[in-house]
Amino acid sequence: MRTSAWFWIATGLGLGLSPIAPGTLGSLLGLALAYPAQHLSGPAFWLAYCLVSVALCGAGVISATWLCRRLGAEDPPAAVIDEVTAQFMITALLPPGLWPIVVSFLLFRLFDITKAFPSNLAERLPEGWGVMADDLVAGIYSLAAYYVLAKWMPALRG
Repeated sequence: MRTSAWFWIATGLGLGLSPIAPGTLGSLLGLALAYPAQHLSGPAFWLAYCLVSVALCGAGVISATWLCRRLGAEDPPAAVIDEVTAQFMITALLPPGLWPIVVSFLLFRLFDITKAFPSNLAERLPEGWGVMADDLVAGIYSLAAYYVLAKWMPALRG
C-alpha cells in the first residue's frame, strides 16, 4: 500500500500515520502550504488559491476513497488530506500574521473535532466524499468564526 502515490497523498505525506494527533499534523501541513499563497496578491493570489484548492479537493476525494477501500474503513484516522485541504483553504484567505494563523488553526481544530451540524451529515457521504466534505464544512465554520472574532479583536485584522 505504501508504494502508491494515493497512500502518501491521503496520509499527508505520512503525517496521518502518527499515533498522536494525526489530524492536527495534517492541519499543520495545510498551514505550511498556505504560507506562500498568503504572500501573493491580486490575480496571482486568486489563480494560485483556486488551482491549489481544486487540486487538493480532487486529489483528496480520490486518495481518501482509495485509502477507505484499502483499509475497509469509512474515515480512517490516517486520512488527513481533508485537514490539509481545509486548513490550506482557510489560511490562504486570512490576513498575514501569526495571530490570524493561530486563531484560525484553533478554530478549525475545534470545529473539525466537534463535527457541528451539518458537518456530521456531510461525513455520511460515501468514501472520500464524506472524508473531505465534513472538514470543508468545518473550514467554512472556522473562517466565519474567525472573521466574527476579528471585528472585536484588532490583532486578528492583520
